[in-house]
Amino acid sequence: NTVMASAIRVIATSAAREAMAKSLSSVGGVGLSGHAETVFSAAFNSDDSLLATVSRDCMIRVWDLADPRAPKCIKVLMEPGQSDFLIREFITFDKQSKTLISLAQSGDSFRGREHIASPKIWALDTPDISPTPAWLFDDHAPSSAMATSHKRDLIAVAGARNRLTLYSIAEKRGKIQRTLSIPPGYEIRHLAFS
Repeated sequence: NTVMASAIRVIATSAAREAMAKSLSSVGGVGLSGHAETVFSAAFNSDDSLLATVSRDCMIRVWDLADPRAPKCIKVLMEPGQSDFLIREFITFDKQSKTLISLAQSGDSFRGREHIASPKIWALDTPDISPTPAWLFDDHAPSSAMATSHKRDLIAVAGARNRLTLYSIAEKRGKIQRTLSIPPGYEIRHLAFS
């Protein structure tokens, strides 16, 4: 049972929105409204009560799914000064769902103007709907890929400086557990825990 989906950019009209809502209701789905561009990444927290979505509009939205028939946007996360389109973004919740960790790659990949950032951490346990991000770790080194352990207590980060570093996110934020060297000439673009 494989489910495949593809999307194209469409101009939203009231008729299109109505048709989409009708289509979703027939399969039991509920639409999320708020992003101005294509959503290309999403992540659930550990108990599926929160959903984070990432869009080319450079925003991360966090949705409360307490009532699955009426998801509520509770956070709108955007880095100050971010204006380029996001090309991709890795997002994950910590174990307690108090923070969201993100790694953004922004720019125009078709014109060779890409910017790879260092991982950021967003506080979700604040009353502010748009909290300011902090660096996940102190050296702010550009990173090309991230992955979170199944227990959500470790994060692996592939850095642009030919290093793969394992950090603790359960204890002190950004505490290094282990660092491995990446051979020259190689670049890690995807990571996963098994």
